[in-house]
Amino acid sequence: MGSERFYCTECKRYFDETAFYEERHGLDAPPYERVAICPHCKSTDFEKIEILIDKFEMMEALLPALMYINRYMNSIRDVFGLNINNNDLNDAVDIIVEKICEMYDFLESDIQSELFDMSTEYDLEKMLMRFNG
Repeated sequence: MGSERFYCTECKRYFDETAFYEERHGLDAPPYERVAICPHCKSTDFEKIEILIDKFEMMEALLPALMYINRYMNSIRDVFGLNINNNDLNDAVDIIVEKICEMYDFLESDIQSELFDMSTEYDLEKMLMRFNG
């Protein structure tokens, strides 16, 4: 399978290869126009999507989100004390760090703990450099 698939906005289904039909435009003889269609509903209203995403592109998106959540949690602790806890924010951080660790199975525990603490632009740049190599 390639790195592209198609998504039909009409029937809401994914498919790997388009079907075709020949549009005759009232002509009796070829050449006819070959039109790509959804193999399920025969609609022409579909779009090509990329299914393989570069890991570093994902890191460039996930790490800033993680940094902002960590920064927000630190701000809450500054106001309400170190013992304040928000399960939703903690779960969000856990999910992001878990997905990062799944993408890069070579991560050591010190890098994982740095992900949980990352809250400044400097921390973010340092982490991006680590993942970029």
